[in-house]
Amino acid sequence: MLERMGRLPERVIRLIEQESLDELRRAGPSGSWGAVEHVAHLRDFDDVSLDRIDQILSEDDPELDLFDTDLRAIENDYHAQNPFETAEAFRLIRSELVNRLDGLSDDDWQRTAHIPSIGDLTLETLIQQLDQHDEQHFHALRDVLV
Repeated sequence: MLERMGRLPERVIRLIEQESLDELRRAGPSGSWGAVEHVAHLRDFDDVSLDRIDQILSEDDPELDLFDTDLRAIENDYHAQNPFETAEAFRLIRSELVNRLDGLSDDDWQRTAHIPSIGDLTLETLIQQLDQHDEQHFHALRDVLV
């Protein structure tokens, strides 16, 4: 799983590298997120996930903040970001995230946290959900570029 997660930024970069800025900033179907929003979201979600990982590993059963994707997109003006720079930032933070997870003990993977409205989960479950989240956004990104 970590190997697959580590490859995602390169997959994203290959997908967008031949596209124009106009194409990458074009809205998705019915005004949904376009490519630039998906790339920025992946980067920001990793930033939040890295904080969550550190919190889980350093605290006993911490309560993790919810991640408001729509608010973050507005606050960080995803649409105005340069998608190529954003993809590179995603590559760097994903590398940090995978390196942080690589070599954790079995006990570390079973440490727990609580997310309001979601419930209790282990670090392993959180990372499995991140992996699924990655694939959903990669496919959505690919679909808006077709």
